[in-house]
Amino acid sequence: DLCSQELKDHFDKADLVVSKGQGNFETLSEVETGKILFLLTQLCATVGRHMHELTGIDQNRLPGKGEMVIYYP
Repeated sequence: DLCSQELKDHFDKADLVVSKGQGNFETLSEVETGKILFLLTQLCATVGRHMHELTGIDQNRLPGKGEMVIYYP
């Protein structure tokens, strides 16, 4: 809701959105478009728990100590 209409239009028209960084994952992980590819270095256990909720991956694999993550819902 805080984005400009121009940005929303481009976002909606894009075939694929590449989201880089943990902050972008935190912001966009609940957006249900099916077209966001997340690239991030996971730096905290909270994001690991959220990733577990989204994917079912074992939380022990993502303790939040700098793991590289690629996630495409």
